[in-house]
Amino acid sequence: MPGGSRTGSLRVSLVLGMGEAARYALEVGMERGGLRARELARTLRGKLGGLNGIRVLDCGSELAAIVTIEVSGGDATELSKLLRHQGNQHLSFAARLRGD
Repeated sequence: MPGGSRTGSLRVSLVLGMGEAARYALEVGMERGGLRARELARTLRGKLGGLNGIRVLDCGSELAAIVTIEVSGGDATELSKLLRHQGNQHLSFAARLRGD
């Protein structure tokens, strides 16, 4: 199964990434790192919110560093492939089925 993983197999890249994230958090501090992540997410929400066909779904008085959007007329799988091809390695998506 080239390029993939089997159920129950250890994803080394994820383990290494988690280790690096922990190292970074200890180095810069949780508060400072969290503040920067939320700042970046706020900037992204502002930029995405100005694009046609994009709706930012995040709401609440205190937003996290995760940005959730809806793309009208778009296919989540194709959008994911496009963004990954452009170098976004920190992307996950969910395709939502609609009854309409």
